[in-house]
Amino acid sequence: TEQSALRNVIQVTGIGDVRILRSRIDMDGTPSDHAALYLDCPGRSRVEGNTIETHGDRATGLSLAWGGLQISGGSRDVEIRDNRIRGGRGHGITLGSVAFRAVDGSTLDIEGPGRGQSDDETPFRIRGEIRPIVIVGDPDGNGTREFFPEPLPGIERCVVAGNVIEAVGGSGISSVAVQVVHDPRAVRAPLCHRRTTFAVSHVLIENNHIFGCARHPLEPAAASAFGGVVLSDARHATIRNNLIEGNGVEQIAICGVGIARGEDIAVVSNRIRGNGWASNVSRQFNGAIVILAPGEAEGIFGEGSPRNVHIRRNVIDEPAVPALSLFSRG
Repeated sequence: TEQSALRNVIQVTGIGDVRILRSRIDMDGTPSDHAALYLDCPGRSRVEGNTIETHGDRATGLSLAWGGLQISGGSRDVEIRDNRIRGGRGHGITLGSVAFRAVDGSTLDIEGPGRGQSDDETPFRIRGEIRPIVIVGDPDGNGTREFFPEPLPGIERCVVAGNVIEAVGGSGISSVAVQVVHDPRAVRAPLCHRRTTFAVSHVLIENNHIFGCARHPLEPAAASAFGGVVLSDARHATIRNNLIEGNGVEQIAICGVGIARGEDIAVVSNRIRGNGWASNVSRQFNGAIVILAPGEAEGIFGEGSPRNVHIRRNVIDEPAVPALSLFSRG
């Protein structure tokens, strides 16, 4: 099913010094892998005081469109302030993006963050793991090609502050996924894919209210994470003064703040309460604050143990899961 057909409501590509202020952005619930607002800004950009809403089915309240806001990989000096983001089956604010290439050199156009990690049938459950996609040619298979994903370069200098994010299907604020596990064909010539994580550096996430998220039916892969704030690879990151509550109340493995890899991380003065529900599932990303860089045994590949991590003055009310899980490979 080609649910990626519907594009963004607003698409900003390759432009610096962009301001999107005090607007209402509505996206209907038609099947789509795209965000309502897409930003690819190599220079300064500011999104402030907007309402971004992705509508859902009247009976179930669930949307089939990804929705929310996406900041593309390679963007710099981005500020996302004082917006209200509601609805959609994806993340409220998606950090990073993916390029798809075939071995014959073909590339796909801008693909939404749901592409490669959504089931093919309604309600298009999110796996949290991006896989190759096949574009079918004619009925005899002529022209059929397989496209392999690779994360684009990281986001640098990003502020996400004062936003209200509610009732989205995936995480409140999240990288596209925790990582991309490359097919062996993708790491060989001619593709030579190397990047596996969605990096953000010098990022500040503060004073956001994230609630009622991770509400869409999920199909989580082993190396996936969902919750309030989920970062694939964070360098010089501060997460402070956020209220993260009531997310994933029908899901079995949810984190308030989850960081798969990172360095120079501060998680300070956040309130995290009532996320997920009690279960005996031993998934890695299950807890109020989870910071880890596990190895292949845990299903996440690659290197980069957390370093220089500061956890201070957080108020946590999560009686069914660990308040803090910090793992590192020696």
